Amino acid sequence: MVVPSWTEETASVCDVRVWMSRLNLSPRVFAECYQSLSADEVKRYLAFGDRVAADAFVIRRGTIRHLLATYVEIVPSKIEIETDASGKPHMSAREVEFNVSSSRDLAIYAVSTVGEVGIDVEWIDLHLDYSSMLTDYFSDRERAAMAGKSAVDFFQTWVTKEACAKALGAGLSLPLASLEVMFSETVEVGRHGNVRKVALPVPDGYSAASAYGSLKRPLSRHTI
Repeated sequence: MVVPSWTEETASVCDVRVWMSRLNLSPRVFAECYQSLSADEVKRYLAFGDRVAADAFVIRRGTIRHLLATYVEIVPSKIEIETDASGKPHMSAREVEFNVSSSRDLAIYAVSTVGEVGIDVEWIDLHLDYSSMLTDYFSDRERAAMAGKSAVDFFQTWVTKEACAKALGAGLSLPLASLEVMFSETVEVGRHGNVRKVALPVPDGYSAASAYGSLKRPLSRHTI
């Protein structure tokens, strides 16, 4: 498997592989990513008001196209990516599933051959007052378990929640407070099924996690 030279593989678990890349890459890499975009993606890029966000979009979408091309015998620019009703991208033929997340100048990419996958990365803001997030998005048991924990612990739990929610594809119908991720490797959410969660090795200053499982396809939380 020949993957893009600007990516680095950070994890491989049960036929789910995860790569990362920086977003502030060379003009050569940017051009290679840009050339792989579809016409609709180019329009989306040109419509951005923020050039930094626009360029990051090109790197993210171009990189995942190059990674997907290693799984299917199609050049990156010919891969058909659609979005479901909630805006989650997927390959038209759904040969494999993928998910992408980014924070600051770091992006991570997950590709799964075994079912749905979710991924999330966040820069650790040591000055963030996350007390309201604990109240709104954590269960009673999780809030109790977080007592005395550090910001690093909070962010690792947060990215795990986001990754599991994205894999489950439950969208806004699934309050994050109902998604307990701190007490087991497998996270179960009633009719949505269950996923397994994995903390990911990423550079200092970031937290990241992925989640995967063979699930139904309800709505999703995020787009790339």
